[in-house]
Amino acid sequence: MSADVATKLAVDGFAFLSGHLPEIAGLPAFSELGDVVRLPRVAEVQVIVPRQTYHAPPNTYSGNFGFHAFPLHTDLAHWFLPPHYFALRCITGSKLVSTNLVDVKDLISVVGRQNLTRTLVRPRRPVNGNRPLLRLLSSRKDGSEIFRWDTLFVASATRESQVICGTVKDELASIEPKRVLLENPGDTLILDNWRMLHGRSEVSMEDQQRRIERAYFGTIL
Repeated sequence: MSADVATKLAVDGFAFLSGHLPEIAGLPAFSELGDVVRLPRVAEVQVIVPRQTYHAPPNTYSGNFGFHAFPLHTDLAHWFLPPHYFALRCITGSKLVSTNLVDVKDLISVVGRQNLTRTLVRPRRPVNGNRPLLRLLSSRKDGSEIFRWDTLFVASATRESQVICGTVKDELASIEPKRVLLENPGDTLILDNWRMLHGRSEVSMEDQQRRIERAYFGTIL
């Protein structure tokens, strides 16, 4: 399994495991996939449930969008170094609610790597007392790249950056995303958070019982 997951992540930016260890829940199940990281003020395993805006904190996606579709984004884009991978694992699934995926490679081919690299953003709110300048697309010493995108938690830092961000937003609206369903217990979606944007489709009244676990990883086995 590990070789297949690594190949899928390298080629597609995501991997899907059908019914992965449905009899196990929480951290033990995620630990079979890789090195679960402990992030400040974030539980190792979070349980994601649909909520109306008035039942969720205002600094969350549910607090802003409720049962409506969540826009495409990368997780913790306002952090200097967002977690490299994360996984979504089905506890109670839905045949109608999808996780929508877009590969940053599709953006680079249209917007241009140079444009994305010189585009500067900053957190809308201070992180550890600071609002550092961050690049939409940045390179690391090992040759990997980090793309960050979040219209809720990150804002353009310059006028030129605002123009490029507008282009990215328009392009994302025109791209048909890949749609992945987490229907059955244990269904697991693993994402390269430095490469893939994700969102959630609208939740109907019939799908309010959907329950998804999430964990962040430094490495995948």
